[in-house]
Amino acid sequence: MASAPSLEKLWRYTSLVKAIAWALISVGMLMLPMSLVAQLGDGLTVKYTGTLLGISGITGVLFYPLMHMWFRKSRPSAYLVRAKKLSGPRRMPAAQRDIVRWGVTVGIFLFIGTVFMVGFLVPVLKDSGPSGIAEGVVVGVMAAWGVFNLDDVRKIQVAEREQGRTYFTVGHRPTAAGNRLFWTGADAEPGEIA
Repeated sequence: MASAPSLEKLWRYTSLVKAIAWALISVGMLMLPMSLVAQLGDGLTVKYTGTLLGISGITGVLFYPLMHMWFRKSRPSAYLVRAKKLSGPRRMPAAQRDIVRWGVTVGIFLFIGTVFMVGFLVPVLKDSGPSGIAEGVVVGVMAAWGVFNLDDVRKIQVAEREQGRTYFTVGHRPTAAGNRLFWTGADAEPGEIA
């Protein structure tokens, strides 16, 4: 008697990290025009627009290197050393539409969270300087976080080439992907990823 096929899918790790990175960048970039439109009621000025764009850029430039320090042990590529060789029942790979759907789902939740974050920060920072600071900080952080993850995709791809492996997460949905990480390919031991 043949066993029933597993409903779990193989989710390509680099594709998931890329999808999340682009979701972060997209949400950050979507907040720019939304902030401008929201400001129309209070009077959109050149000062507001300049503050929003300037703070977004400065925040992105400052946060990108900070993320390398903060996420040193929890960036996506840091989980590769925990990966196990894939075994067990054969699983179907997730289709590109599954990964896109997951990226859009993550993007929607990030967008909702970002709107709430801006809604919290605008009144808190209202008297601390010109309007546009809170929105600019959020845009810059989201964009820097996305670029950081895109850079980490490159590190994962380099590790896959050097090790002769392909990394996957296994599951119905790729939640907690780093905790269910597997590989296929060569039996070489993974080294430290710079």
